[in-house]
Amino acid sequence: MRLIKLTAVLTIVGVCFLSFINETAKPAIGLKIGDRAPEINSKLISGVDYLSTDFKGQMLLIDFWASYDASSRVDNHLKAGMVEKYQNQEFLKGTGLTIVSISLDRFKNPLIKSIESDQMNYPFHICDFKGRESDIVNKFEAFDLKKILVDGDGRIVAVSSDMSVIASALNRLSTP
Repeated sequence: MRLIKLTAVLTIVGVCFLSFINETAKPAIGLKIGDRAPEINSKLISGVDYLSTDFKGQMLLIDFWASYDASSRVDNHLKAGMVEKYQNQEFLKGTGLTIVSISLDRFKNPLIKSIESDQMNYPFHICDFKGRESDIVNKFEAFDLKKILVDGDGRIVAVSSDMSVIASALNRLSTP
């Protein structure tokens, strides 16, 4: 009798335990690879609202840069080539590449001139003209002008200041 009671209790406890287990663990919001990227809810420099969750299902490159930074300006030309190469590409978790460019500039004229001269023809440019004190910069801890590649599920798949690391991740995640 005692064995039957013990078996019944263990069965009930086991069923209760299993009912609390999800199919997959939800990643934490953070800034490390595998984390869910924080949301961006801002205005583009054109005045249009921008919400990063609108790009679910697409690869998203969040690019922190500044018009006064020489390496950022060189990277602008590389990013233009990436958009052209990957805009219709299928990836492991996403389709196409979209770039959101977040500037740490404090003045509008140099920013606009840089966007034009560097032929940054993609439409998503954000700048609140607060420089390194920007809320977005603080949220992403992007004081070093890093780039964050986010997959179609919203998870961070690469973080670097080096565009070759981002390009390598894009190549690795693209499907034939």
